[in-house]
Order: sequence, then C-alpha cells, then structure tokens
Amino acid sequence: MRKKFIALLMCGLMISLAACGSGEDIGEVQNGSVLVDDIDVSENEDISEPVQTAAGEFDCIADFNEAQKIWFKFDSGLECDYEDIRQGDIAGYEADFYRVTEPGIGTLDDLKNYLSMYVDEGFAAGLVDTCDNFEEFDGALYVCPAGRGDDLTMGWVEYETEPDKLIVKVHRNYYFDELEDWYENGAIDTYEFPFTVVDGHAKFDEMFYLCGWAPNLAPEPGHDGDALEAALIGLIAGKWENYIEDTHYEIEIGEDGSYTYYADSEVQNIGWVYSSRNDDYSYMLENEETSNTLFYLGKDVNELPILEFENGNLIYEKEGQG
Repeated sequence: MRKKFIALLMCGLMISLAACGSGEDIGEVQNGSVLVDDIDVSENEDISEPVQTAAGEFDCIADFNEAQKIWFKFDSGLECDYEDIRQGDIAGYEADFYRVTEPGIGTLDDLKNYLSMYVDEGFAAGLVDTCDNFEEFDGALYVCPAGRGDDLTMGWVEYETEPDKLIVKVHRNYYFDELEDWYENGAIDTYEFPFTVVDGHAKFDEMFYLCGWAPNLAPEPGHDGDALEAALIGLIAGKWENYIEDTHYEIEIGEDGSYTYYADSEVQNIGWVYSSRNDDYSYMLENEETSNTLFYLGKDVNELPILEFENGNLIYEKEGQG
C-alpha cells in the first residue's frame, strides 16, 4: 500500500492582501506557507530613513531587505491603537479598523510616502489606492490588519545582482512526516525585482512581501539535501523479507545505502539504494544488471512498515515484525 504524506501549507488568515501586493514568480512553486506566530520585528533597525552607503555606491540587496521590512509592516505590522475602532467595509463585509499609531504614518499620503522609500512611487500609490485594508476616518488613518506569519518552507536565499535587477532564489524546506522534521529537498522559487538607482539607492519597480522574511544565506547544517538523503535511507535500513512460493527472499539495506539481495540465503545481487528525496518516500534499487527498480516505504493494515515493489504487488516486511 503506497502512502503519501503531503504537508499542506498556507500563509495568511481570514483577509487576503492579494489586492495589496503583487509579484511575479518565475520559478516552480512547490508548496505554500505555514502560518505560525507573528514575526517579532521589535528589534528591527530603524527603517524611517534609507540605508546610507558610501558616496556613489549603493547596495541593492540591503535596500531590498529594508523594503521587505516595510512590506511586512504594510501587510500586518503597523502599530495601532486597538481601543480606537471604526467599522469599515472589505469586499462587502463589515470589519473592524484600528487607528494607526505608527510614527510618521497618520494619513494615506503618509503611507504612500512610507512605501515609496525603496519602491516606485506610482506602484506604491496604486497599491494603497486599491487596498481595502486602509481607510481614513475623520482625517486619521485606520487599518484592518491581515494576519501574516513565518514561512517555514523558506530555507535559505541566494541573491544574484544585475545592473537593473535583483534576482532572489528561495530554497524551500518541506516537512517530512516520517522524519518529523524540515529538510531542503531541492525545490527553488525564483523571483525578479527590477529597479532603478535614485539618490544612491535602489528603487524597485514593484514589491511584495516574501512571507516570513528572515533569510539564511546558506543551508542549515543537518537539514540540507545530503542530510535528507541520509535520513531517508536510514528509514529503510535493515533486513526485509518476503516469501514467494517456497523461496525466502531478503533485502538487506545498509545505513550507507548499499544493499544485498538474497534468495534462500544465497546472494543474488548487490547494489545501491537511492531516494527520490520526496515526501512520498519513494526509492530506487540500482546495480550492474538493473536500474530504476522503484519501490516505496509504506505501512500495512497494522501500521507496520513495508516495502512495496511493482505497484504494491510485491511486498517486503521488516524481518522479525510479522
């Protein structure tokens, strides 16, 4: 029986800010996001002024990271007085709006200026004008916050800089149920952020919040692709057996991925086991004579581990379990 384990990942709560942000993903999106506790941005450096660099120089990566901090606040982190409540409308539904108390942001125009520190003014203005989550009441700015949380699928980040474009490659992590941990399995989402240089800083054509922005610049030790491969091989290490008519077949798999195949205790072939590194727990046997012999790690009706070959028609049980 083949059993797939799929972690369904979602980012956001009841109210979507899809109308408030945009961005083009030019890579293969593998999964969404996991909502957890809100990110603590209390220790972020002051972002009221652009990052200063040496005369004639600019750092588009630093400017991008500052823009991400701003966009986090725009999405869900602006300081508010939650005792000062007004009723507003979002997509035809009545919702609570709270007065914004973020220093320097008291009107919609202030919000547009805040967003345009590192982003094109026209894009920022259009974003605010089409966003239902912000309204002015009696000359004061109010917001209906949309929840955001950390994105546990965000593993590590690579930057590539071009004269007028920053390329951000996000290496994704996924949760493997049998391993009870997160690992990088090779999926990468790629985003492009064109910009122009204004007053020594990058002004991006557009921006959106990469949910949970707290990037690592290298794989986390013990959770990279090689660690995942070793962990998945470790799941099936040991001796597995099956009886076909009067013959006793065994597959002995080592922690290093080597295997030996026996029939009535006589060696038939030896080779290596390779994992697909996917959360369906699929593997291949390979030796000098054969390759691409696919099998899966599954469970029987008693929730005991089994190896399934040939679409479930050939099943091996762990030695001593039955």
